[in-house]
Amino acid sequence: MADKQSSTLKAVAPNLLAVLGTVCLIAACWPSYSSTERNHTRTMRFSVGVPSSPWILFVREATEEQSGAGNFTSFNQRMGVEFISWSMLLLVVAQVLFSGSSWFRKRGSPRATPPNAK
Repeated sequence: MADKQSSTLKAVAPNLLAVLGTVCLIAACWPSYSSTERNHTRTMRFSVGVPSSPWILFVREATEEQSGAGNFTSFNQRMGVEFISWSMLLLVVAQVLFSGSSWFRKRGSPRATPPNAK
């Protein structure tokens, strides 16, 4: 009975780890876009990763102002990569899960005998 459970675990574990790794990878690379307009300021925000803690963030603000000489628009944009974020942690977890899946696959496969073995 225990041997049957062990062989089932060896068969399921690599696939389960690969699926969990894929879910983490998709969550870590999920794109998000938003555009808001408030008090003559239009803000466009694009991010990659978990929306509350992205690992890539691009923000562009356009402010329209009126003066006696006419209308003008000022722009402010910034881009950044966050190495310490929940999304980056998801990328690391995905890599660990994929490595674990590969390790289980190699461990569960029968080892080839060397050609010189008798």
